[in-house]
Amino acid sequence: MSTDLYGIRVIELAPDQRRVRLRVIVTYYDNEDYNDALLEGDDPSFFLRVLWDQADTGFGGGGPLGEVVSARKICDEDWVDSNTWLFIERYEALASRNVPFTKEDRTNLPTIYSTDGDWFTDEERLVSTDYDVWVTDPRWLAHLSPGQRWTTTAYPTEADRLRAVDAPYLPDPRPPAAEFTVFAVDYDGGDSDETRTASGLAMSPDGRWLAVASGAGELVVYEVPGRKWVERLRQHSGVRAPSVDWLPDRPVVVLQSSGPGAPSWAYDVEARAVVAADADRWLARSADGRYRLITMADGRFAIRDGDGVQRPLAVDRVAAATFTLDGSRVYVATDDTVLTVDPSTCTIAEAVYAGYRRLRSIAVDRSGSYLAACDSNWLTLLRLADGETLMRLRFGWGPVAVDWSSDGRWLMATEISNRGGKTRCFQVGRPATLPDLEAAHQARHGRRR
Repeated sequence: MSTDLYGIRVIELAPDQRRVRLRVIVTYYDNEDYNDALLEGDDPSFFLRVLWDQADTGFGGGGPLGEVVSARKICDEDWVDSNTWLFIERYEALASRNVPFTKEDRTNLPTIYSTDGDWFTDEERLVSTDYDVWVTDPRWLAHLSPGQRWTTTAYPTEADRLRAVDAPYLPDPRPPAAEFTVFAVDYDGGDSDETRTASGLAMSPDGRWLAVASGAGELVVYEVPGRKWVERLRQHSGVRAPSVDWLPDRPVVVLQSSGPGAPSWAYDVEARAVVAADADRWLARSADGRYRLITMADGRFAIRDGDGVQRPLAVDRVAAATFTLDGSRVYVATDDTVLTVDPSTCTIAEAVYAGYRRLRSIAVDRSGSYLAACDSNWLTLLRLADGETLMRLRFGWGPVAVDWSSDGRWLMATEISNRGGKTRCFQVGRPATLPDLEAAHQARHGRRR
């Protein structure tokens, strides 16, 4: 039997505004941190779970929310994280009570109980916060009434926060369309973590090929004919810990090591032959090849254009970089911050993202509207127009490399230091609307005769 964590009371109900005011009362105090503001961060999945508690139609009653969302779905964290945004628009914390809350306050609390219709003893002495919650449709409030109260085991997870306009351009990563281990580690055979883990990946400009390289310089290329991923090539390059890129006008994949004086290596996938590698080195390159972000001889960074003009970039470190498809902007990650840069002038326009950890890889989608950013544990997708974080996906325990396909169909990510790790392929485009209520009812209960 699960332990109730909160008590919920409906303070105010305004269906015409698609809003409900809820009092969330902390009823579980078996920890040392009594000063929690109830809900850390800004994750709305807690409120979908809370509203569903009373909407469930499994035992009679309930409401439209319970018709659309089954018990199986609400218990599936991946489903809740992927779909909360279809039900909860936003929420806002109003007033808190009994904060700060000390150990002495906890010791002096009366017995807390909530069984057989009873409520909490001395509710006014418990930690609580009032929240205004806005839903996407007033139907999701149809089962509520002012004064209604219940207990809940609900908790927040990591819900997506996109809007309907974002849905066609973003993937639903739970689950990925494809997942595979490119470099399986064989410890009995003497493999080390470095030699058999991924170092980087990149999609070809035409969206036909996915290239993944290992820390030991092994290159694997997959063909992408529709939804099926077929390994077409496995070749050793001799380049250690390489980055991966493609030439703009030929099916040639280029591996470059970051070490000083380290070699580059290039392979023509269609000709199935090693070809001469470009002597130039770059950290990022525009799709048409006009601009290249490079490291100069003195260790500083610059952007070189097609005429050979080199303009210094005023940053101390470049962790990763990515150009928009049209080459009009380059996004540069410096540790935990992403800057917008005009490559024609090397002018820094603004910071569009500040994460909490050092970034390892970033990639912008074909529309130039969304950015994927990877730190040591998370793949984060954000909307560039306002910097809003739309999705966060925990990706193993190692850093990831990420890339979008130029045709907008795929987002790929791979672990690069996780004992072989996983490469995951996410198909872009997700439903922006809910299924019809009547259809959902019939699916659960069958057509009435």
